Amino acid sequence: MPLKTSYFKKELWKQGFRSSGWIGIAYFIGLLFVMPLMLVMWKTSPDSYWGPEEKLENLFHVGGEFQIIFLMFVPVLAAIFTFRYMQVKGSSDFIHSLPLTRTQVFIQQFLMGLSMLVLPIITNAVILYIIQIGFQLETMYTVADIGWWMFVTFVFAVLIYSLTSLIGVLTGLSTVQAGLTYIFLFFPIGIFMLLTFNLQFLLLGYSVGNQTEEFMLKLSPIITLIDYAIWDEMVGLLWIYLGVSVGFFLLSILLYRVRDAEAANQALAFTVIKPIFRFGVTICFMLLGGTYFGITQGPMLGWIIFGYIFGAFLGYTLAEMLIQKTWRVFPHYKGFIVYMGISALLLVSVAFDWYGYEKRIPDESKIEGIYINETNSGIFNIYQSNADSDHPNIVDPSLIKNVTNLHASILQSDAAVHNTHREYSEYSTDIEINYFLTNGNQLKRSYFIEDYRDLDEYLLPILESESYKLSGIDWIAEQDLEVAWLEGLKGSKDLTDKKMIQRVLDALREDYRTASYEKLRKINEANYARISFQFNDGENMFNIGPDFEHTIQLLKEEGLEHLLPTKPEDYSMVGITTSIGENYEMYNMPYEEEIKENWLIFEEKSEIGKLLTIEENENANQPIYIAFYDKQYENFVYSKEVSRDNLPDFVKSRLQEIE
Repeated sequence: MPLKTSYFKKELWKQGFRSSGWIGIAYFIGLLFVMPLMLVMWKTSPDSYWGPEEKLENLFHVGGEFQIIFLMFVPVLAAIFTFRYMQVKGSSDFIHSLPLTRTQVFIQQFLMGLSMLVLPIITNAVILYIIQIGFQLETMYTVADIGWWMFVTFVFAVLIYSLTSLIGVLTGLSTVQAGLTYIFLFFPIGIFMLLTFNLQFLLLGYSVGNQTEEFMLKLSPIITLIDYAIWDEMVGLLWIYLGVSVGFFLLSILLYRVRDAEAANQALAFTVIKPIFRFGVTICFMLLGGTYFGITQGPMLGWIIFGYIFGAFLGYTLAEMLIQKTWRVFPHYKGFIVYMGISALLLVSVAFDWYGYEKRIPDESKIEGIYINETNSGIFNIYQSNADSDHPNIVDPSLIKNVTNLHASILQSDAAVHNTHREYSEYSTDIEINYFLTNGNQLKRSYFIEDYRDLDEYLLPILESESYKLSGIDWIAEQDLEVAWLEGLKGSKDLTDKKMIQRVLDALREDYRTASYEKLRKINEANYARISFQFNDGENMFNIGPDFEHTIQLLKEEGLEHLLPTKPEDYSMVGITTSIGENYEMYNMPYEEEIKENWLIFEEKSEIGKLLTIEENENANQPIYIAFYDKQYENFVYSKEVSRDNLPDFVKSRLQEIE
């Protein structure tokens, strides 16, 4: 009767535990200290803020930073030490002389390393359950929370471990295995950022869509771990990661079966991947060089090209040194010349826009809607609302035409500055335009405008339109609002009643509808009062002005007027001037004597009271500017323009002092 060889080799497991079992023990102790022990200390501490009704959002809020660090390093260490035998010739010869197939060897080693990750996770989960019962922590976290923590931790540990194992098959050096693992973990987002930076240098208006950016972030597991999975239950993405882990495992087996045993101590174990590695390192360094000189020298094409050449040369040299294991790589530069020739052709095609990217404006008949916004000074974003850029805020055909005219004007007048060294002022802004096309695609552009006043002819029809002014408020009204709060100069108040929140939105909608663009822009710069709305995805804020009749009347009816600075006693002083060079003068006037010399200062409460009642006149000829400052810190509150004819006598008599 033939003898059967056991698939499970107990001696191999013993040897593996002696050499690398310390990793699993250290991981168990680390998790024990940052989770179960930490929870016990929180619960038993006399200064604990955990009341009987307190609830953790999830268990990653207990030592979350340390948990992430463990997941970044422990699986990599486990894979490196588990498959260390492949990188050492003596160990490799010994393992491969055993009466086991390569598939059996790899699976056994893989499971051995995996156990050093899984057992500490399971053991700590059991301890968390015991602590929950023993210390009555049922309100702090549930069994479902423990299960979610186990699932997320297991998925990321297996993903990183299986990736490191695969790279261990591809290389013959442990240091290269570790380095390539972290490169691959960050490669998707890293190459995406480098490409984005370089295209912004080369193409005017280049912009990346939010969906593309989010997708690229999810391709980097570490970024996902930090920003997504531990806060949101993204079960679908985690199952995808688990499937990718299985794919890494199966690919590792296939490659391991054909891997040369002599590949130990070689940087790369397969000849076929050497040109791929060489190309990858070269292009990354080339983009990094272009990014560096693009940031430091601005959009000077000569410096950017120098950065590409220098970066590519450095990357190619380093890659060749690693492959050849010597610094004498000069006979191997023929491939570099071919690479640079192809790269030069691509660079010229992008830099000179052979593809028509910069001049492309969609035909109006193919546009369903447009999202337009600015990200700096508040020209478009007058309500300070981060409305959903994946949905249009312009759908009216006449306004769509105005936006395409604005876009054409930006391109034809050179109003957009193609410069990384941007000089911001109160008149500069970044304008984003996102076209939603009838075929379901989107076309997005972003421009830095040094002085938006050059585009007033095209901007004002958009800014003054009712549909645009109300787009932010209408978007907020569609959200599931949880709470709103009024923040006035004299205090704040939470608004939790749904009907009250709706009444506030209705009042704001009416005030924004009737307000002019200039008035809304002033309100955006003021500190009179604001109302913030909180919903599932964040919060949005709307400023309130002293002449918001409907909103202020509603606040009076609800007994909230006392939070607003409506009385002379709420102000320390009022400043009056006949001209303002830059808006910052209003903010700095109380603190800079040089600015103060051009202002009349009034501090008497009776005088402040009369100045509060003067009606604003935005169309006044030779207007007078009045600025109000709070009584506690002398901070700027708001300003208004008035006609000279409406000034009280005590102001008129002193105007000659500043004229």
